[in-house]
Amino acid sequence: MTIYSIAKTVLIVDVVLMLCLLIWTDKSTILNTQVSFVTFSMIVFVSYLSYKNKVKKSVANYDKNFMTDDNNKLELYDEEVDIKPTNNIKQTAKNIYDNLGRFISIYRIMSYAVFILGFFALKEQNVFKPVAYLVGISVLPVGIIVYIIKNIFTLKNNTNVQ
Repeated sequence: MTIYSIAKTVLIVDVVLMLCLLIWTDKSTILNTQVSFVTFSMIVFVSYLSYKNKVKKSVANYDKNFMTDDNNKLELYDEEVDIKPTNNIKQTAKNIYDNLGRFISIYRIMSYAVFILGFFALKEQNVFKPVAYLVGISVLPVGIIVYIIKNIFTLKNNTNVQ
């Protein structure tokens, strides 16, 4: 599962939706779906990159010699220990600060701002159609579902051949 194959499937779903809308609706409906699709895709893509970078940093900081056969640093298997919850405010504050970058990034804030500005631009031009806007947002989840279903059938066909 690569991001490129998912993006290709989502774009195919979007193109099919656009072609159907060209036949049966007007240009303002297409504009609504595309503005919402592009801006929502920006939010998802930036969130994906942020999470991916956070995971890479966590993996890079992970101690590869954490557990070895010769040295059980935590003595996990020696005896049972009763761990009582502690109210450590400093540790909680440190955890919040460390994870704040995952939730607040300039790119994520900018993508949400573009999403909101797109909404207000459509509303200001009196071309906003709520149903078309929601359809545009739903293209991404539908494209991912199509990708998953396609992979399930591909996997079944590959196992039946063997």
